[in-house]
Amino acid sequence: MVSHNTAHDAVFAIIDFTDADGTRYTFQSQSSGVGKLPLGREVPVRYEAHDPNIARIDLPGRKIVNIAIPALIGAWLLGAALFLALHHETYSGPPHGR
Repeated sequence: MVSHNTAHDAVFAIIDFTDADGTRYTFQSQSSGVGKLPLGREVPVRYEAHDPNIARIDLPGRKIVNIAIPALIGAWLLGAALFLALHHETYSGPPHGR
């Protein structure tokens, strides 16, 4: 069940969930930007079986963002490195020899 905590102009979701043994837990999401989750809504939660205190909201959109942004940054950096490697002579001036 979702509730919200607003801190420093950011909104964090507070999630109540029950584990497989029926024990109730509460945690605050580690990332902000989940304020769009309606109050009282049920959300999927992933937690460690050996320690349900280690839990997170399991939203497909968050997974895509957590994968896509680093992948795009990595692809951009790789492209920039390849561009510089292939055009090294253009920018380094004439070769110096003896």
